[in-house]
Amino acid sequence: MLDQDTLSKKLIESVEMIKELHQSNKTMREQVAGLLKERDVGANENFKLEVENRDLRDRIEMLENVIG
Repeated sequence: MLDQDTLSKKLIESVEMIKELHQSNKTMREQVAGLLKERDVGANENFKLEVENRDLRDRIEMLENVIG
């Protein structure tokens, strides 16, 4: 059986591990939030570019009809 001193040390080690895990979890959540924000910005930019591309294709088609 473990003595009181050994149990105390193991408890302190366990608490330190939990603190480290908590900090790692917090850091990962912040990173995920940042990545989600970047993804949303990219998706919005992509949508704008798709709309602009469609409009330019429509203009090209209209000009081709005028020319041809």
